[in-house]
Amino acid sequence: MLNQGKDRCIPVPGKYLPFPLLIACGCLSLMVIVSYVRKRETQVVSNLIAVWSLIETVGIIVEIILGYLMGIYSAFGLSLVSGLFLIGCNLFFCIIYDK
Repeated sequence: MLNQGKDRCIPVPGKYLPFPLLIACGCLSLMVIVSYVRKRETQVVSNLIAVWSLIETVGIIVEIILGYLMGIYSAFGLSLVSGLFLIGCNLFFCIIYDK
């Protein structure tokens, strides 16, 4: 938690879970690997990209929300630009894949 001046972190009580999105990527990657072990026709790389892109989108949305709520507008702006760029790239590659 940030203090009033937003220059120092204050520890909050409770349990701490480091890197929750990385843990989610690991669990979803396990799902793809198990699928590959069961059926060799699974395309590992493309499935990992699809699964990780969902987690990446969630992470950027969380960054945008937290940047705005904490009043760190430089982080908010950069996260917003990266989110818009991610959506634009995804739409572009969907159009290319469709054609």
